Amino acid sequence: MTSLRQAADPSIVLKGVASSLSSYLDAGTDLTFDQLPTNKMTVVAKVFLNSVTTGGIAEKGSGSSGFEFGLDGTGALFGEVLKSNGTMKVATGAGAITSGQWAQVAFTWDGTVNAASAAHIYVNGVEQTKVIANDGAGTLGYAGATNQPFRIGNATFDTIAGSFNGKVAYLAVYRGRLLSATELNQLNMQLPIK
Repeated sequence: MTSLRQAADPSIVLKGVASSLSSYLDAGTDLTFDQLPTNKMTVVAKVFLNSVTTGGIAEKGSGSSGFEFGLDGTGALFGEVLKSNGTMKVATGAGAITSGQWAQVAFTWDGTVNAASAAHIYVNGVEQTKVIANDGAGTLGYAGATNQPFRIGNATFDTIAGSFNGKVAYLAVYRGRLLSATELNQLNMQLPIK
């Protein structure tokens, strides 16, 4: 019976540990993922944490441009966009996500506004209160991220540097679009975990 459940489980298992690049999926350097931080974007994933440890859910960036989305060791979710002189960062409170259960998590960012007020984090279609909202400093760019891989299950910089420890059932990136709470809930209903 155990083997049948594993065969029916469509998720990708990531056995991350605290260090970055220990376990992740490389989605390549396709230009589809280029210029994400300077436009509207939504990153949404269905995840299952084996344990609440620091690690990334998705990232594309290097140096002073790009973004990452992940969690710290308290279960707080972070969305970060690199700027030339300081990172734009938003975060939920501790316990926004817990181990042992599936959760849909999402990070939306409107790069045309370019302030922390334009970033939002959702859990199961519900927008979370931001306990950290830092605009960062400097210019918003993407050139340094252009030839970098889009990684699922990893973060390489700042507060959430590390590899994700758990499963990812799906991850979607909407370029040029901010999904609403209603749309996130509709997506979650269309792709249920049974």
